[in-house]
Amino acid sequence: MASPIETAYAALVEAVGEALVDAGFLSTTEALREDPEGVWEPDGEEGGQVSAAAIFKLRTAPVRPLMGGGVRRWVVDRQVRVELASAGPTPDAGDANEVRLTAALAALAVLPSDDPTLGQTCERCELIEADDDDLPPNGARKTVSFAIRVRAGDPLGQTSPNPPEA
Repeated sequence: MASPIETAYAALVEAVGEALVDAGFLSTTEALREDPEGVWEPDGEEGGQVSAAAIFKLRTAPVRPLMGGGVRRWVVDRQVRVELASAGPTPDAGDANEVRLTAALAALAVLPSDDPTLGQTCERCELIEADDDDLPPNGARKTVSFAIRVRAGDPLGQTSPNPPEA
């Protein structure tokens, strides 16, 4: 059985893949590569407009206590990066790249508000940053980072109500 953080990560991968297909950036959800060895870069020999997307696990924090609502609970946080790249057949394909990437980013930006718990697999999912780069000779790349948080149970048996002090 998968851990709660892996279940939430799988739900995020699925949601990202579906959003990129719906935006027309990828043709299938299987085209979203998970933790690839290398990042795709254009070589200037693309025969048409091409897109690539990859999702990476950046960092998984250790289980930690979190206070809220008078109760201590245990959580695990993970940061995830999604890289999108688009390239055309010529160095002046910039406008087509921007249109494709902007549509993909718009689809990803609404994921946390459309389903903040990723189908009840996590406590929260949020977009934490976005960045962009030019990819010589004929492409562009955008990077989006998400943070997901799951409850981790109570590894030390220390969950307890904390009544306010009088």
